[in-house]
Amino acid sequence: LDLSWNAIRGVGAAALGLALVDNRTLRRLNLAWNGVGGSKAFDVWAGVFEKNVVLEELDLSHNSLDERNTIVIAENVRTNEVMTNLQLSDNPLGPIGAKLMFKLMDAFGADRKLVFENCNFDAKSKHCPIDPADIQGDFSLDLSQPYERACAKALVRIAGKNIADQWQNCRLNGSPFNVKNFDGSSESMPESGILSACYYKLIQRKAAHDV
Repeated sequence: LDLSWNAIRGVGAAALGLALVDNRTLRRLNLAWNGVGGSKAFDVWAGVFEKNVVLEELDLSHNSLDERNTIVIAENVRTNEVMTNLQLSDNPLGPIGAKLMFKLMDAFGADRKLVFENCNFDAKSKHCPIDPADIQGDFSLDLSQPYERACAKALVRIAGKNIADQWQNCRLNGSPFNVKNFDGSSESMPESGILSACYYKLIQRKAAHDV
């Protein structure tokens, strides 16, 4: 399906994303030269990348995708083996996006195609208050919000098998939560609740630096 050059953005882009979550027939979608990114409305697309089981090829080049949008994409599509061709070229992915794209290349491997040519890796997003690679100390994330849940998934991925050492006093909705439930993988991330913890090792490093 070719929907390129249709000025799809904002509310329309969100509605399309929600519809695609339950898509069971569409295998190829060209959305190049629209405006689906650049705002919080794109957050609902997390479900497209995490849950869609038939969409194999998606072209989102020239869509104003920013750092926030890239977090939503990267942390959800990495475990979706159905999507084998993802085009993200000519978007302002920013510094966070640059880091995520090269990590995502490893997850995609040789069997899946990820293209992000001519992207602006200097552009900072106005809608991206969290850099998962730079969280210091205490954090609290609302897992019912797709962007914050994607950040939580990134934190699990970054910690890997060392998560029990790096996350201290982890709680879900105020109750103690055993981070070993993740086992180094974010696939078991709850879809709701307030997840909070303290990045203990980062605090130690900062304290040593201050001394």
